[in-house]
Amino acid sequence: MKFFKPQSIQETTRLLADFGPEATMLAGGTDLLPQVNRFLLKPKVLISIRNISELNDLRETEGGLMIGSLVTHSSLANSPAVKAKAGSLAEAAARVGSPLIRNLGTIGGNLCWASPAADTAPPLLTLGAAVIWRQGGREQKKDLADFFIGPNRTCLPPGALVTGIWVPPLPPEMKTIFLKLGLRNGAAISVVSVAAGLLLENRMVRRVRLAFG
Repeated sequence: MKFFKPQSIQETTRLLADFGPEATMLAGGTDLLPQVNRFLLKPKVLISIRNISELNDLRETEGGLMIGSLVTHSSLANSPAVKAKAGSLAEAAARVGSPLIRNLGTIGGNLCWASPAADTAPPLLTLGAAVIWRQGGREQKKDLADFFIGPNRTCLPPGALVTGIWVPPLPPEMKTIFLKLGLRNGAAISVVSVAAGLLLENRMVRRVRLAFG
């Protein structure tokens, strides 16, 4: 197996173009490495993107949030900006696995594996989030609702690198929540989860968004 540790987005996209479908991305590794250890996956080329600092960016912009694909679940759960502008996402990130998993696992990896049990997916769907990726020199943006095309399947094209998630600004009256049921209280994979967004006007519900895991 060949192993690469690029230092920039540009270097990563060049490697992806060179190796094509043989390349496998490594971010936090919480989904990938257990499958490699069980011989369920045998990557020919492994590209670690952990050293690309710009993918760790988390900032408020245009009234919403720009979240780099390497931002960890712990960072999401503890971010004042995420708590203020995307409360259900902070709640979901705080419920992911164990503290070790939350410190290593990334939002980009959670979405790209497209597991039906991915905790961050339901709140991001109700928040109207979009996925941003780079392919060669081009940047593209796709609504998360269209990014998933089936269990463990996305529309991400070959050779593309997810660079971030955009969460648009929400009306001040929009209330959000995330609930999860597992087989135990800690370090549990979701049996079922739900995120909801309610737009309240004059004590009346004007709009409802629901997403289930």
